[in-house]
Amino acid sequence: MQQPIVGVGHSMGGCQIATLSVTSRRMFSTMILLDPAIGPLDMGLATLGLGQLTLRRRTQWPTREDAEKALRTSFSTWDPQVLDLLIRHSIHSDKQSIEMEDGPVSLVTGRYQELVNYIKPSFIRSGKVNGQELVHQTGPVDMYHMLGLVTCSALYLCGGESTLSVPRARDLWLSRTAKLSYSKEPGETRKVDERVVPDTGHFLPMEEPKECADIIADWIEKDECIAWNCCLGKRGKTWRELSNASKEMGAEAWMEYLQSKL
Repeated sequence: MQQPIVGVGHSMGGCQIATLSVTSRRMFSTMILLDPAIGPLDMGLATLGLGQLTLRRRTQWPTREDAEKALRTSFSTWDPQVLDLLIRHSIHSDKQSIEMEDGPVSLVTGRYQELVNYIKPSFIRSGKVNGQELVHQTGPVDMYHMLGLVTCSALYLCGGESTLSVPRARDLWLSRTAKLSYSKEPGETRKVDERVVPDTGHFLPMEEPKECADIIADWIEKDECIAWNCCLGKRGKTWRELSNASKEMGAEAWMEYLQSKL
């Protein structure tokens, strides 16, 4: 794929983008992780109570007006335009009310689809819905242990009031990301940094979309694009433009040099 490619993800999406940067090495030139679900076992999904919150979440309402009122109350801190989009796309009419002008409505994404993000659906394999051990998804903890293998620069964009990107979590991210030297090319440096958006929680991109977008654009334009154009992009373009004969000569010269090093 044509580089540079920038990976951007929020929450579990941030964990998935980071995981992809490890499993598909060199895919991203940089990535921006917004309040990512990444952490050690004592900060994993089992400690957040997300399964219980999901099971208690209401998913049906008598009318669309009732649903809209409930969502506007629950997500009152969100940017108005973002909240309008949520309401427009997250609710659908129940089958029995499709022909009705205003009948029961439900969330497009039900509790089960959200729940399996946090807890493994063990009943699928065992065929039993009870008596099974409760096993949380391990992706966030797995990714925490793989942070050193990240092969691109990274920006952590965090909510100032978030219960996920607390100071300890941010310190761990910064101290571990892209730190294993054997995964780097000679002379390669990777920038890892953080930005905190004050007075926002875990849903910072929904609460302050413009500020988040400005920070992301600034990171890409001033840091990553300049670095790419000056270094990696220029070097790669120069090699691609060489004739096959010139490439062979370069390879032979490099191998001759290696004889004195190995």
